[in-house]
Amino acid sequence: MAAGPDFVSETTGFGKHFNLRSRYKGRARQCSGPKNICFNLGKSAEMGDNLKTIIKGLLVRLSHSIHLKLILIYVLSLLVVHLVTWWVLSVFLFQPQEKERMDNMHYNLEKIVGNIRNIRENYDNILYRLCNNRIIYKSLSDKCRNYEAVWEALTNIKYTLNEDMARSSIIKKLEVYQQGSDIGQDGRYVYADGFEEEKLTSSDWKLESIDGTVLLCRYQKIFSLYNDTRAYLKIAVESQEAFGDAVELELDMNGFAYLTDGNNRILASSDPGAGVTYLSGVLPGHESDYKDGVLTKQKDVMIIKGPVDERWNVWLVVSARQYMDKVNRAKSIAGAVLLGYGFCSAIALSLLLSQVFGRLKKLGERMERLKGDISYITVPERYDEVTALEIKYNTMLEKLEHTIEEMAEVKNQKQKFELKSLESQINPHFLYNTLGVMRWEALESNNSKLAAMIDDLTAFYRLSLNKGQGLLKVEQEIKLVKAYVNIQQMRWDYVVDVSISMDPGISEVMVPKMILQPLVENIWLHGNITAEGNQRIEVSAKNAGTYVEFKIWDNGNGISESILEKFNGNKEIAEDSFGIGIQFIHNILKHYYGTDYVYEVSSKKQDGTLVRIMLPKEMGVMS
Repeated sequence: MAAGPDFVSETTGFGKHFNLRSRYKGRARQCSGPKNICFNLGKSAEMGDNLKTIIKGLLVRLSHSIHLKLILIYVLSLLVVHLVTWWVLSVFLFQPQEKERMDNMHYNLEKIVGNIRNIRENYDNILYRLCNNRIIYKSLSDKCRNYEAVWEALTNIKYTLNEDMARSSIIKKLEVYQQGSDIGQDGRYVYADGFEEEKLTSSDWKLESIDGTVLLCRYQKIFSLYNDTRAYLKIAVESQEAFGDAVELELDMNGFAYLTDGNNRILASSDPGAGVTYLSGVLPGHESDYKDGVLTKQKDVMIIKGPVDERWNVWLVVSARQYMDKVNRAKSIAGAVLLGYGFCSAIALSLLLSQVFGRLKKLGERMERLKGDISYITVPERYDEVTALEIKYNTMLEKLEHTIEEMAEVKNQKQKFELKSLESQINPHFLYNTLGVMRWEALESNNSKLAAMIDDLTAFYRLSLNKGQGLLKVEQEIKLVKAYVNIQQMRWDYVVDVSISMDPGISEVMVPKMILQPLVENIWLHGNITAEGNQRIEVSAKNAGTYVEFKIWDNGNGISESILEKFNGNKEIAEDSFGIGIQFIHNILKHYYGTDYVYEVSSKKQDGTLVRIMLPKEMGVMS
């Protein structure tokens, strides 16, 4: 294929471009046929890729859109409803109608066949009765000696035949053919000439042309003849007159019935304007295509065939239009109902989806503006799923505002705490050096108690300052408390019984520093723990599964209920109520653990106080 300009196609709706020449470059070189064939190959390939891209894009949009999914589900459900409805109509309407028509066809066929057999049997009985009539066979058998006897015999036969012809206007001919009789013939009822031997054994009804008229004829041998006389009786009827009433259809059948002989020649029919002699002029297709008792549909007619005997058949040719009109009318009504349902439900679904997704879109726009403008959504009076979402959104905004306020407060308290911590770290080396000098002076003066107090004070400041870090090991926090307690014990001459314990396995767990010392300090400041009597303080750190449990208990004065309520409710407490740092413990724990901690205080006035703190171990373990 000769080189040419690049063919570029853009896929509608997706903005992707395909360079046909570059993509099918190798394919173009292999194409050695006519130029238009090569171009069509490339164009077909491009269309295939474009179609794949469109389908892929539609699938992507469908996977990302609840709106499209709902529409797809609606279309599929509507299709299922149509199919189920059509199946129900087919089972309970169309098929019963078709069965009813088949039953009517079989009923009419059986009725017509039975009528024809009865009519034919009636004529057979007439023929059989005449053939056994005593007057006829005696008149044929007697030897007539003179003209008067011949005339009498012929007159007897004539009157006998005329009597039966008078009973039925349908009988056109009753004739006697004889051989061996000496009565001769009258040229109207009795014939000697034209006698045919085979008619003695013939029993079939046959069509014959008599005096230019086609009549249905049957021959019957006359019995009980003597004097070597042989004779048979011939009956002729007009077939349409004889069987016309028998082939009439009933039960609102819009069609015609036909009686045919073994050559498919029409003997009688309910169609007065047929104008045909043979059935081939009526049936679509060949007669051999139809089976006895089987309903066959050909073009716009339904045809069924039923045998009267081995040679005669009854054919019912009924228009299928009447049946199809009923079915089509039912289908039209069902289709109109389904179409109306689909149209109305589509409008209702569209309005509902527009309303729901409009509210969801408004909710999304509010979320986008959430950073700069926290505005609540007006919840409608009616309640639905979207209303529940809007209520939850407003609840979320309330919690968000509350959280923002709490975070601002925590940040403020943290800044205060860091400022106090910074102030306490002013020139720590100067403090440690000074304490070291004081310790040596105490040792030179042999004042071991003062030296021990200085050691505890040094340990206390070293652990509390902790090089500016906010976390300590549990073991270090317990040492800090011990250093403080030792200082207070020396100060108050060990009047308080103090017990400090720690479970093994939790010593390396990290916790915020200075969460126990302020509580112990408040016991000395506000618990009247140094009064006379059996005063006791217990501090413990225990392993509680995934938590570390701290307990600080004393049997001092206790806390009043009003202050205790504020304390457990994490409400603002004046610093002079519990000393410096108590309020900060709440803020520090909230800063590090959020809400995943326990900080409880139980107390009774003049009966002691218990502080219980549970912290998760998720701070990690020092390596």
